[in-house]
Amino acid sequence: MIEGIHFIEHSVLQIPFFLMTLMRYITPTLDNMFMNSLAWVDQTYYQKHEGENPEELRAIYHANLKMYDTKGTNSDKNKDPYAALQSFLMRFGKKAAISLGVYLLSMLPYVGRFVLPAASFYTFNKSVGWQPAVVIFGSGIFLPKKYLVMFLQSYFSSRTLMRELVRGCEHRSLENCH
Repeated sequence: MIEGIHFIEHSVLQIPFFLMTLMRYITPTLDNMFMNSLAWVDQTYYQKHEGENPEELRAIYHANLKMYDTKGTNSDKNKDPYAALQSFLMRFGKKAAISLGVYLLSMLPYVGRFVLPAASFYTFNKSVGWQPAVVIFGSGIFLPKKYLVMFLQSYFSSRTLMRELVRGCEHRSLENCH
Protein backbone atom coordinates (compact mmCIF):
# COMPACT_ATOMS: atom_id res chain seq x y z
CA MET A 1 0.00 0.00 0.00
CA ILE A 2 2.88 2.37 0.84
CA GLU A 3 4.49 1.66 -2.55
CA GLY A 4 1.17 2.42 -4.27
CA ILE A 5 0.84 5.76 -2.47
CA HIS A 6 4.47 6.57 -3.27
CA PHE A 7 3.85 5.77 -6.96
CA ILE A 8 0.73 7.97 -7.06
CA GLU A 9 2.55 10.79 -5.27
CA HIS A 10 5.64 10.79 -7.49
CA SER A 11 4.42 9.40 -10.81
CA VAL A 12 0.71 10.19 -11.10
CA LEU A 13 0.47 13.53 -9.29
CA GLN A 14 4.13 14.57 -9.75
CA ILE A 15 4.31 16.26 -6.33
CA PRO A 16 8.01 17.26 -6.76
CA PHE A 17 7.17 19.20 -9.95
CA PHE A 18 4.19 20.75 -8.18
CA LEU A 19 6.41 21.95 -5.32
CA MET A 20 9.00 23.39 -7.72
CA THR A 21 6.28 25.23 -9.60
CA LEU A 22 4.68 26.42 -6.37
CA MET A 23 8.02 27.88 -5.23
CA ARG A 24 7.94 30.45 -7.99
CA TYR A 25 5.01 32.12 -6.20
CA ILE A 26 7.13 32.43 -3.06
CA THR A 27 10.51 33.48 -4.46
CA PRO A 28 11.69 34.45 -7.96
CA THR A 29 14.76 32.18 -7.75
CA LEU A 30 13.41 29.63 -10.24
CA ASP A 31 12.36 32.39 -12.64
CA ASN A 32 15.81 33.96 -12.42
CA MET A 33 17.52 30.61 -12.97
CA PHE A 34 15.29 30.00 -16.01
CA MET A 35 16.13 33.37 -17.53
CA ASN A 36 19.84 32.91 -16.79
CA SER A 37 19.77 29.54 -18.53
CA LEU A 38 18.09 31.12 -21.57
CA ALA A 39 20.78 33.81 -21.66
CA TRP A 40 23.45 31.08 -21.53
CA VAL A 41 21.73 29.15 -24.35
CA ASP A 42 21.67 32.29 -26.50
CA GLN A 43 25.30 33.08 -25.78
CA THR A 44 26.39 29.51 -26.54
CA TYR A 45 24.33 29.43 -29.74
CA TYR A 46 25.88 32.63 -31.08
CA GLN A 47 29.38 31.49 -30.14
CA LYS A 48 28.82 28.23 -31.97
CA HIS A 49 27.55 30.02 -35.10
CA GLU A 50 29.96 32.95 -34.93
CA GLY A 51 30.99 33.13 -38.58
CA GLU A 52 27.52 32.56 -40.06
CA ASN A 53 25.04 35.02 -41.53
CA PRO A 54 23.12 36.53 -38.57
CA GLU A 55 19.91 36.72 -40.62
CA GLU A 56 19.85 32.93 -40.95
CA LEU A 57 20.18 32.32 -37.22
CA ARG A 58 17.22 31.80 -34.89
CA ALA A 59 15.91 34.61 -32.74
CA ILE A 60 17.37 34.93 -29.28
CA TYR A 61 15.22 33.71 -26.41
CA HIS A 62 16.38 35.73 -23.41
CA ALA A 63 16.15 39.24 -24.81
CA ASN A 64 12.85 38.55 -26.56
CA LEU A 65 11.22 37.12 -23.45
CA LYS A 66 12.68 39.91 -21.33
CA MET A 67 11.01 42.49 -23.59
CA TYR A 68 7.63 40.68 -23.60
CA ASP A 69 4.66 42.98 -23.13
CA THR A 70 3.21 42.50 -19.66
CA LYS A 71 0.21 44.74 -20.10
CA GLY A 72 -2.16 41.91 -21.13
CA THR A 73 -5.61 41.79 -19.57
CA ASN A 74 -5.48 38.11 -18.60
CA SER A 75 -2.09 38.14 -16.94
CA ASP A 76 -1.43 37.10 -13.36
CA LYS A 77 0.50 40.36 -13.00
CA ASN A 78 -2.81 42.22 -12.78
CA LYS A 79 -3.86 40.00 -9.87
CA ASP A 80 -2.69 40.21 -6.31
CA PRO A 81 -0.29 37.43 -5.26
CA TYR A 82 -3.02 35.55 -3.38
CA ALA A 83 -5.27 35.49 -6.48
CA ALA A 84 -2.36 34.36 -8.69
CA LEU A 85 -1.55 31.55 -6.24
CA GLN A 86 -5.21 30.57 -6.08
CA SER A 87 -5.36 30.49 -9.88
CA PHE A 88 -2.29 28.23 -9.99
CA LEU A 89 -3.77 25.89 -7.36
CA MET A 90 -7.00 25.65 -9.37
CA ARG A 91 -5.05 24.79 -12.54
CA PHE A 92 -3.00 22.19 -10.71
CA GLY A 93 -6.09 20.75 -9.01
CA LYS A 94 -7.81 20.31 -12.36
CA LYS A 95 -4.77 18.58 -13.84
CA ALA A 96 -4.38 16.38 -10.76
CA ALA A 97 -8.06 15.36 -10.96
CA ILE A 98 -7.71 14.47 -14.65
CA SER A 99 -4.52 12.49 -13.96
CA LEU A 100 -6.13 10.56 -11.13
CA GLY A 101 -9.25 9.96 -13.23
CA VAL A 102 -7.27 8.59 -16.17
CA TYR A 103 -5.18 6.45 -13.82
CA LEU A 104 -8.28 5.03 -12.14
CA LEU A 105 -9.92 4.38 -15.52
CA SER A 106 -6.80 2.47 -16.54
CA MET A 107 -7.61 -0.04 -13.80
CA LEU A 108 -10.94 -1.04 -15.36
CA PRO A 109 -11.14 -4.61 -16.64
CA TYR A 110 -10.88 -5.16 -20.42
CA VAL A 111 -10.78 -1.50 -21.53
CA GLY A 112 -8.36 -0.26 -18.85
CA ARG A 113 -5.28 -1.36 -20.74
CA PHE A 114 -6.26 0.98 -23.62
CA VAL A 115 -6.98 4.08 -21.48
CA LEU A 116 -3.39 5.28 -21.03
CA PRO A 117 -2.32 4.57 -24.63
CA ALA A 118 -5.46 6.35 -25.89
CA ALA A 119 -4.85 9.33 -23.60
CA SER A 120 -1.24 9.49 -24.76
CA PHE A 121 -2.30 9.32 -28.41
CA TYR A 122 -4.86 12.10 -27.90
CA THR A 123 -2.35 14.36 -26.15
CA PHE A 124 0.62 13.72 -28.42
CA ASN A 125 -1.45 13.92 -31.59
CA LYS A 126 -2.30 17.53 -30.69
CA SER A 127 1.28 18.36 -29.69
CA VAL A 128 3.63 16.53 -32.06
CA GLY A 129 1.47 14.96 -34.76
CA TRP A 130 -0.04 11.58 -35.45
CA GLN A 131 3.12 9.63 -36.36
CA PRO A 132 4.89 10.01 -32.97
CA ALA A 133 1.52 9.63 -31.26
CA VAL A 134 0.96 6.28 -32.99
CA VAL A 135 4.42 5.10 -31.92
CA ILE A 136 3.72 6.03 -28.30
CA PHE A 137 0.22 4.51 -28.47
CA GLY A 138 1.57 1.30 -29.99
CA SER A 139 4.36 0.94 -27.46
CA GLY A 140 1.95 1.88 -24.66
CA ILE A 141 -0.18 -1.16 -25.34
CA PHE A 142 2.78 -3.48 -24.72
CA LEU A 143 4.63 -1.59 -21.96
CA PRO A 144 3.67 -2.05 -18.33
CA LYS A 145 1.28 0.63 -17.13
CA LYS A 146 3.82 1.89 -14.59
CA TYR A 147 6.27 3.01 -17.28
CA LEU A 148 3.63 4.66 -19.42
CA VAL A 149 2.28 6.59 -16.42
CA MET A 150 5.79 7.72 -15.50
CA PHE A 151 6.53 8.83 -19.07
CA LEU A 152 3.24 10.68 -19.56
CA GLN A 153 3.27 12.42 -16.21
CA SER A 154 6.90 13.46 -16.58
CA TYR A 155 6.05 14.93 -19.97
CA PHE A 156 2.98 16.77 -18.66
CA SER A 157 4.73 18.02 -15.52
CA SER A 158 7.81 19.31 -17.29
CA ARG A 159 5.63 21.00 -19.91
CA THR A 160 3.55 22.61 -17.15
CA LEU A 161 6.65 23.76 -15.28
CA MET A 162 8.06 25.31 -18.46
CA ARG A 163 4.78 27.10 -19.19
CA GLU A 164 4.64 28.43 -15.63
CA LEU A 165 8.23 29.70 -15.90
CA VAL A 166 7.55 31.43 -19.20
CA ARG A 167 4.27 32.77 -17.85
CA GLY A 168 6.02 34.01 -14.72
CA CYS A 169 8.64 35.90 -16.66
CA GLU A 170 6.02 37.29 -19.01
CA HIS A 171 3.77 38.46 -16.20
CA ARG A 172 6.20 39.54 -13.50
CA SER A 173 8.18 42.65 -13.40
CA LEU A 174 10.80 41.56 -15.90
CA GLU A 175 13.55 43.44 -14.11
CA ASN A 176 13.47 40.49 -11.66
CA CYS A 177 13.76 37.91 -14.48
CA HIS A 178 17.28 38.37 -15.80
